[in-house]
Amino acid sequence: MPSQKENNMKNMPNLTGIVVTFFLSITASLHAQVFFPVQDAYVSQYNPTSNFGDVGWLWVYSDLWYDGTIARSLIEFDLTSIPPGSPVQAAMLNIYMFNQAGSDMIVELHSVLQPWSEMTVTWNNQPVHDTNIVALLPYQDYGWWHFPVTGIVQDWINNPVINNGLKMKHQVEQYPDSLGYAVYFYSRDTTLEQPNLEVILMDVEEQEAAAIRPLKVFPNPARGQLILETSTALDAPFRFAWYDQTGRKIRNATSQAFRAGNHRCILSTHNLIPGVYFLKVEDDKGAYFKRVVIVE
Repeated sequence: MPSQKENNMKNMPNLTGIVVTFFLSITASLHAQVFFPVQDAYVSQYNPTSNFGDVGWLWVYSDLWYDGTIARSLIEFDLTSIPPGSPVQAAMLNIYMFNQAGSDMIVELHSVLQPWSEMTVTWNNQPVHDTNIVALLPYQDYGWWHFPVTGIVQDWINNPVINNGLKMKHQVEQYPDSLGYAVYFYSRDTTLEQPNLEVILMDVEEQEAAAIRPLKVFPNPARGQLILETSTALDAPFRFAWYDQTGRKIRNATSQAFRAGNHRCILSTHNLIPGVYFLKVEDDKGAYFKRVVIVE
């Protein structure tokens, strides 16, 4: 039987519009750099030694009851043209779903921890992925699916050596019935709607104008409370707000006025269910988003 958590996730509303609206709202005046995959492939448990790096689709599939099949997909982007340390305002993975079987599913993204090759990767030699979820979406119907990936893209830009791409998988890979749950996305090996990664960097002038300089958030993951160390260039009021990973504003945390200098704030994370959030730190001239993981 599905757990209560799984049932709650399956009952989530369609969030594509919310995600896109949030993405546009914080980047409307900025220019997006668009990157296309340097490699992508899917791997299939049913064909554990076969490579599917040159087909026109990426496949995410779960159906252990019928034929013992699980399929996952891998995708990687080269971001080395962006100078290390460049602050990311927003990033979105866009992939086009053109076929499906069943709609009672949630697709997760995970960071890949090992190098892999598009033309040699198989189920048996697939790279290990981080168990932490980078982003997830419940079923979104045909068309573009948009995954917010700002946090992991910032990590890749800060430390390019850890960029081994992303793995897509179903949240539940072992269904207890005979139904197959599958989604097919166009891959880079097609002339149709190719997957892409939009990255929007914070404008240098905007960075210099902002009085608030977030230095560090810890612990991260956080439990119960979060410490934020900041430095203000000017006497200025600043505000905190929490957003979930789909872009919905969850709550305002606090609003304070600080004099120029270094400061430490303690923010409560009580009443936030475990998951990935973005903490928005804002003054009158600029805003910063910090990715925070909340744990029980």
